[in-house]
Amino acid sequence: MPQMDRYKNRSVYIEFNAEEDFNKLPYKARFTIVFVTNGSVNLKLNAYPIKVVAPSILCLSKDDKIQIFEKNNLASQSFSFHPDFFNTAYFSEETGYMSNSLKIETGLSLFKKDNKNNGVYTVTEKAYPKLYEWFFIMGTEVHAQSDSLWVCRIKKYLIQILGLLEELNKNGEQSPVD
Repeated sequence: MPQMDRYKNRSVYIEFNAEEDFNKLPYKARFTIVFVTNGSVNLKLNAYPIKVVAPSILCLSKDDKIQIFEKNNLASQSFSFHPDFFNTAYFSEETGYMSNSLKIETGLSLFKKDNKNNGVYTVTEKAYPKLYEWFFIMGTEVHAQSDSLWVCRIKKYLIQILGLLEELNKNGEQSPVD
């Protein structure tokens, strides 16, 4: 369900789920990042069997098909966002906020599945503390809306997370397809 921005009277199409149980994934019209912080889950993603073991991040698009077979001591959280969340905006005195066609592209390749990319990214020991912190700052901001720049902060941390995941993926840290 979208968040209502209490500062700018607008809907922000993002959600944070502190206890992701995988039962409703993927979310309709959303990209979803699932951070598996403990345990594991055996699933079929787009007809391919995968075991996601903590610490890992699973990147899902609205078009993915997921079937869960087994959860083992699983703890996971998710952050979902509409693709338009990355549209940039500018302010005009005459018309207020106006969306333009520029779009932040960082990390969107992580959600595309092919024979090289299954959407599961192993989190290294070095990257884990950063990703954990950034992920939970986003979650806190979704609920707290601490000031009028809360959406900008969420975008900043989301871009950082996706950028780091892209870097891990380039360096061969992606989880293999089982």
